Amino acid sequence: MSTDQPVLPPAAPDVAPPMPGPASRPRPSGRANRVPVPLSRPLVGSTVAAGLIGAIAFDQPHTHTVTAAAFGLSGVVALVATGAVRSRYSTLFLTAAAIFASFLAIRSDPRLVAFDAIACYVLLVAAGLFGRGGNPWDVGPHYLAVSAGATLSSWLHLSVDVPLDVAARSRELAPSKNSLTATLGAVGRGLLVGLPIVVVLAVLLAQADAVFASFFDIAPLPIGRPAAYILYFVLATSLIIVAQQRTRRTCDNMAERSQLRLGAIEAMVTLVGLDVLFLAFAASQLISIAGGGDAAIADAGMTYADYARQGFFQLLWVAGITLVVLMGLRSLAASSADFRRSRQLLSCSAVVLTLGIVAIALIRLSLYVADKGQTPLRFYSTVFSVWIGVAFLLVLVRLLGYRPTQAWLTPALLASGLLTLAGLNIINPEAYMVNTSIESHPEGMITLSAKLNADGVTVLANRIDELPADVAASLAEVLCEREFEFGRGSLLAFNRSERQASTALADLCRP
Repeated sequence: MSTDQPVLPPAAPDVAPPMPGPASRPRPSGRANRVPVPLSRPLVGSTVAAGLIGAIAFDQPHTHTVTAAAFGLSGVVALVATGAVRSRYSTLFLTAAAIFASFLAIRSDPRLVAFDAIACYVLLVAAGLFGRGGNPWDVGPHYLAVSAGATLSSWLHLSVDVPLDVAARSRELAPSKNSLTATLGAVGRGLLVGLPIVVVLAVLLAQADAVFASFFDIAPLPIGRPAAYILYFVLATSLIIVAQQRTRRTCDNMAERSQLRLGAIEAMVTLVGLDVLFLAFAASQLISIAGGGDAAIADAGMTYADYARQGFFQLLWVAGITLVVLMGLRSLAASSADFRRSRQLLSCSAVVLTLGIVAIALIRLSLYVADKGQTPLRFYSTVFSVWIGVAFLLVLVRLLGYRPTQAWLTPALLASGLLTLAGLNIINPEAYMVNTSIESHPEGMITLSAKLNADGVTVLANRIDELPADVAASLAEVLCEREFEFGRGSLLAFNRSERQASTALADLCRP
């Protein structure tokens, strides 16, 4: 029996043609792993709502408001609405973002507020990036830099990507006919489109006619020029969309190192230079302790007390720059078996010597605070010194070989910074400064009060009776000049610390 049979070609797989739009058009290599997120009514609605809230928040004179906190929380909702934030790490990041957003309505210190806002947004982006999986403890510095660049690039591409995405996915928003759901969806979309227009026009009419404004009592609404408000809406919406677009990327090659390389000998020369420099500095400290540096101190026109208290800011800069250099050398230096052991030894020596510099900076800071009193700059310098010390300890642990196959150092440094920031929000730095200085330096309270925001003014006004009578009288005059500085905004500009300061000053100045 013949077995010769015609060989048929394999059948083509039954695959639907790709949908036209951003999902199917070719992309540069940097955006090749972009996964489209289908548009939906919850996604569009939450994004528009976040943009409206953000526009109101940006229109406020200050960033520490309940509206700013609501904008951060609405960003969390808008990320959840993508449906692509499913991993446990993304849930953790969203929870942390909500916490830092809440701090915006509680704290008034501009140093904390700025970092709280940055932390909230970075965590939103991280939640989107790890929404589909991935381990953030595997993120190397190169991947972190590439992700930051991709985030900025996506923000610049919004004017092209968003219209194309909407056009490609418009069918998913089209409601079916003869359906109650379709009707409600159409009404909702109509409100989303028409309500902002009606509100803007109503505000303009209210500003033009006092009688019309009295119908609605909307004159105090913090909405300024319509053009500026529209720009604020576009800015707020774009920030949310950029975070949402991070869910379109998969977490591949997170531990990949940069293609840039520094030769092993070059790295060794740099490390030897650092070690020699720091050893010379350590020798100078030993000489000064032994009294051998008195002539040099006198020639500089300083007393020993002046010498012991100066230079802490420079020492902190040295420590910070050294941290960057060591991390850069570790990431960029060529991995050579011949030099790896020597490089590890020199790096560990540099870390230990730098920890000594950090300790000296902390000692000088404490001496300066004990002599001159506490200020916000000195307090935050102390906190930064402690964090730098922790960072160098983490680098030392990494250099000693802990989990060498995992790129955990950069995430650990970022996590330690976020934990430090959260701790500062909890302890309330300005209140801490007042409570610790009111007994040790009562005469400095008047000078300190000029540098305090609502967080510290509240504690100072409540504890003014504990000061000497002459200091309390002078301080009361200074504080009462600021009586109407806090808590005068609308409900949208509410801040807990400012409301407490307003109440404390009212009790002090108008008992």
